[in-house]
Amino acid sequence: MADDTLATHRSHPVPEIVDRLVRLWDYGRGRGVKVRGYWYNAVARLMAGRGRSFLDRVGDRNSCVATGNQINVEPTGDIFSCRMSGVRLGHIDDLEGMLHSSIYRHYVMRSFSPACEGCDIEGFCHGLCVGHLEGKYGDIYRTDDGYCEMFRGCTRKVLERL
Repeated sequence: MADDTLATHRSHPVPEIVDRLVRLWDYGRGRGVKVRGYWYNAVARLMAGRGRSFLDRVGDRNSCVATGNQINVEPTGDIFSCRMSGVRLGHIDDLEGMLHSSIYRHYVMRSFSPACEGCDIEGFCHGLCVGHLEGKYGDIYRTDDGYCEMFRGCTRKVLERL
């Protein structure tokens, strides 16, 4: 397993990272610039029920295409859950077969990890990039505790400001 933890996570405590991200979000918001990332997904999903005009203001509700709503088709016709995943789901010539395969269900239908059960933002976050989890742990259903702590902290602070 490669240690691909961000250098920022090694050199700064998570609460400091949360504060910096939220300050950047505040700065962008004050200037009409949408600052987004995986850390913002839960906020957008939580607020989605507030109506279309609010959705227009928050922008994309999920930055991950691999969590149940898209597939990546390469020019060769090979299909992956996303461009970051190394696992081939199938080929465009057998789309029907791929859609009924267990590998497709395992990758593309992942909405959250069982490890997310009981989290403050369960069902809204969708966790980290499945490509990252696949590369780091070999398991897209794992979680990465540092990121989880950061996502919860950012969500809490941004919601306080809305």
